[in-house]
Amino acid sequence: MDFPTLTGQVVDEAGIINTKTEEEILSMLREGQQFVVVTLKDLRGYEIEEYGVELARHWKIGTKEHDDGVLLIVAPNERQVRIEVGYGLEGVLTDAKSSEIIRHILLPAFKVGNYNDGIVRAVDAINRIIAGEQVDVETGELSFFEVIFMIFFFLFVLFANLTPSHSDGSGGGGGSHRSSFRGGGGSFGGGGASGRW
Repeated sequence: MDFPTLTGQVVDEAGIINTKTEEEILSMLREGQQFVVVTLKDLRGYEIEEYGVELARHWKIGTKEHDDGVLLIVAPNERQVRIEVGYGLEGVLTDAKSSEIIRHILLPAFKVGNYNDGIVRAVDAINRIIAGEQVDVETGELSFFEVIFMIFFFLFVLFANLTPSHSDGSGGGGGSHRSSFRGGGGSFGGGGASGRW
């Protein structure tokens, strides 16, 4: 199989994630956390379930001790999405919960072309479930408290971006992918869920 290179916690091969969204995703993920968001230009002729588990194994997402890897895979050309879950998280981020996130968060956003919002909200939901929080994703609408939280979150990101940075001026945003990120030797057995829009 042909696999993209693991360049960080966000691998945007399909070119659908904007810089602001990437920064939001990285702000939600811990440095080194074995959770990768990947968009694919195509599935290379495979079913997303087969390609997803092989990609996760190839990248070795998850720690060897805990098999705690997660891949959020978006293939916009085939209009498919998958949450691939490592062995160690299958009892927490269950197939049913992964399916709910896809059906109630990702697919409604993707159907109207809003990839960035859908991905950010899905990453947030997955992270909260892994942390042991009770997350209700059965409605496609945001609650009042979620709206308030997102407003404050976006304001925080906006003001953080206004702070002068010590960039080398190289541009392109490539450095924000945490290029030192590597897989930790985790294992996958096909746990998770898929969807089409």
